[in-house]
Amino acid sequence: MIFNKINYMADYRPYLRACLSGDKNAFAEVVKLFQAMALTISRRRLGRIGLAEDAVQEAFLTAYLQLPQLRELEAFPAWFKSILRTCIGRLKREYKPYLCLSDVDEASLVAGGPSDPEQTLIRCQSKSQVEMALASLEGVMREACVLRYLHDLSYQEIASILGAPVGTVKRRLHGARDRLAQSFARASRSIIRVGHLPITDHLLAMVSHHRHDQADFEIRLQKFLSWPGLVTSLLGGRLDAAFVMAPLAMHLRNKGAPLVYVLDGHHNGSAITLPREGSIKTLEAVKRMGLPYTISTQRIILASLLETAPEPGPSTMTAKYISPSYIIKSLVSNRIDAFFCAEPWNAKSVFEGSGRLYARSRDVYPGHMCCILVVREEFAAHQAEILSLYLKALLNAGRYIAGHPEKAAEIQSRYTGVPADIAAWVLENSGVSFNDLEPDRGRVERLMTLACRTGLLDQPCDLDAFIHTASF
Repeated sequence: MIFNKINYMADYRPYLRACLSGDKNAFAEVVKLFQAMALTISRRRLGRIGLAEDAVQEAFLTAYLQLPQLRELEAFPAWFKSILRTCIGRLKREYKPYLCLSDVDEASLVAGGPSDPEQTLIRCQSKSQVEMALASLEGVMREACVLRYLHDLSYQEIASILGAPVGTVKRRLHGARDRLAQSFARASRSIIRVGHLPITDHLLAMVSHHRHDQADFEIRLQKFLSWPGLVTSLLGGRLDAAFVMAPLAMHLRNKGAPLVYVLDGHHNGSAITLPREGSIKTLEAVKRMGLPYTISTQRIILASLLETAPEPGPSTMTAKYISPSYIIKSLVSNRIDAFFCAEPWNAKSVFEGSGRLYARSRDVYPGHMCCILVVREEFAAHQAEILSLYLKALLNAGRYIAGHPEKAAEIQSRYTGVPADIAAWVLENSGVSFNDLEPDRGRVERLMTLACRTGLLDQPCDLDAFIHTASF
């Protein structure tokens, strides 16, 4: 019923047509129209804002990728609602043991402690910018914006409070939007917004942010708990750049996402973990494999490993897609038989006594790419200087990690909550490398070929358009 209200807000169909016609930014407008309603429904069903946001983000990503399959644009609200319902149901099944936790408990489960003070600072800076932008508006216009954008009141409610006709309120808000956009553009000219997950593969993001003095430009680093959450924010323009698994980034590029590849995030660094106790001793015994996402480097490597196994791989193995932060709990609760994901979650499982390492990704596919840094095309084109400075900061971070692994592990612990001794063990023993990170066409072609062979990509990616080296 709540989706019917969208008709009174704006017509979403022009944005859908534009998206289907190749406008890479049009879907962000669709997200803006449906997001509040979707989050309301998701929160009502799941009860917790963290999981509710994950469900909404996954639903938008699914809708974006499957939009060409929609026959009638008028059916989008009901179609999207069915996708959202499916995502909510999956999360409800996967995370049922955690639904009794509060949002504070969930943050502690993932981070192992209180919220990162640097993330709090970023949120305060964003709030300060909003307040400064609103302060630049005249009295009545400012009041209308505060009521609309901060208190989420309807036009009718605002008109009643201000004692003005609804049409006047709409005109004032329309005029204010352009001025606010210009104000934010001026304030954000020297900012790069970067997304990452709490995994060792993304340590460059953490170290560069920790060591950056924020003088020449500001790095706003945002941590996500799931791949759908990160990708949806990137596609929606709420991030300028993000560390994304290479096959997923190529898939998104094939679907028209305005992303370019500028740097490898690392090489190697994943592992397969089996339960420490029980009957599962070999890969052939695994029936339910935990993986980080549907399109992942781990799926490519797992397919290669099963092809070369002494015994044929299990034809009944099914994949369970679980965010890395929850994957150990899923193993302990016997909802999966094994998992294949990035460190430090494999090492943490071993240190805690719940798992044992079965194979490392480097032993199956030596020197492989996994996560890469992708940037929105618009940012790469118009903020080339900031991008160049950020890439230099990342390369310096890679050298720092190689020369000071224990200090780098302490930084990772601050950003992820994983104990520093586990993070240090990973850097010294897992084979993860932060060297030779500039885009290498041969390296990415090899991974792309494997992704096509295993069916993760339905066609090769146009590497000429995807690889961006102008910032080096």
